[in-house]
Amino acid sequence: MNAIAMPIQRRTVRLWLPVLLPAVLVLPLLPIAALALIPGSPRPFAAVWMAWRVLLACAGTTVEVDAPHARVSIRLF
Repeated sequence: MNAIAMPIQRRTVRLWLPVLLPAVLVLPLLPIAALALIPGSPRPFAAVWMAWRVLLACAGTTVEVDAPHARVSIRLF
């Protein structure tokens, strides 16, 4: 018997996330991370400020994950 291969049905999920929402959720953790990761730093607030700027610089980033059964596209704006 010959088996006929069925085409794989792929689902596409597209998410648009504002950068401000994850940034606000991560904001309370930044001072703790700065103090934990940089214990000898003379300027922990500068480290927190730099981490905040890096997080906000992610605006416009598109992350795409392509798996056999699904495709996920996340865009930060």
